[in-house]
Amino acid sequence: TINVRWNDGETTTVPVSGDNFMAGGAKGMRLSGEYKHVSGGGSIAFGGGNSFLSESSHTFFPDGTFSSDSSSSFMVGPGAGADGASAMGGSNGGGVRGRYDVDGYTLKLTYPDGRISRLSFAAYVHEMNKLDRSSLMLNGTVYFRND
Repeated sequence: TINVRWNDGETTTVPVSGDNFMAGGAKGMRLSGEYKHVSGGGSIAFGGGNSFLSESSHTFFPDGTFSSDSSSSFMVGPGAGADGASAMGGSNGGGVRGRYDVDGYTLKLTYPDGRISRLSFAAYVHEMNKLDRSSLMLNGTVYFRND
């Protein structure tokens, strides 16, 4: 089991079962599909103007290739309907392609220019033998399959 102690002193016990246990993949494991992570925050919903949104995705192909993309946007200012200056902006990363290799808890991404990036990797144990997994954990962040 996993015991979680929250900031307020409360504790929660989470049983580990086949449905929520993650592990590294076998050397040479193949992946398939687009996996996406979206995060955001700020106060725009409460009338404030400061907010951000970030999205990143990795698309894996069974032949050992991948593409990655990311985008982000932000708004800073006094909020909707308020007087004063506001600033908005964003960025979009071009779809980068390359080759991937899974080996245990490591996902190695090799880019066409020779750069190598290593990410921590885990998948649900009960989906280990499936090509189309519901989610992957990359560098401690859960990426959900985008069907």
